[in-house]
Amino acid sequence: IVVSNLDSVDRQFTVTIEGVEMEGSPFTVLASDDTVLKFPGIQGGPVVVSADTGARIIASLYELRGSDNWAGWNGQSEMMGIPLDKLSDSYVIPRYYGAVNPTRLDARIFIANPDSVARSITVKIGGVEMEGSPYTLEPNTGQVLKYAVDGGPVEIIGPPGSNIIASLSQWRALRDYPSVFTGVAQFMALPTDWVSDTYVLPRYDYTDHPNLYNVIVVSNLDSVDRQFTVTIE
Repeated sequence: IVVSNLDSVDRQFTVTIEGVEMEGSPFTVLASDDTVLKFPGIQGGPVVVSADTGARIIASLYELRGSDNWAGWNGQSEMMGIPLDKLSDSYVIPRYYGAVNPTRLDARIFIANPDSVARSITVKIGGVEMEGSPYTLEPNTGQVLKYAVDGGPVEIIGPPGSNIIASLSQWRALRDYPSVFTGVAQFMALPTDWVSDTYVLPRYDYTDHPNLYNVIVVSNLDSVDRQFTVTIE
């Protein structure tokens, strides 16, 4: 967990995972500096990084992925945390790849409930509610979801006014070694009330195929067909 301090004074902050404050918490991050935290043996969510009211900190989850069969780290990913006051009761993800090549791509949806009461969460892919949905999450608990389904959009829906969170995690296996998962990517789902008619990405690069594969994924949450344009530079 990477925490940075944008303020001109030192800040203390706490870290809780599944409602349990981590050993060593609270931590101090110096003014205009950052700190990196590891908690060996811990697994779960939600993860809450919290400083004094009014403090200006940012937090992300940085992941390195390796394999027992290969030396060194071969995959990496970093995902920004979402500000607590921006949490929503529903989230969307453009597409889920759970069936196209399960021996080479391990896709999972992470959901968590930072609220103080239990929440029932519905998951739909391509407008179809998934088997086992809705899921009930007790306060400060999370769940990992995996489906043998390809499609989108993915909708994660809690009760109106609730505060839940969701992300998509994907592990990719080496091309010639299906059992060796070395690539990793995780990104935060988009709160539904942030959905727009126009999006901007910093860069697209498909100049080094087959070593670099870039696709733009677009999903339609509406009940009618939509046309759209794509411009680059």
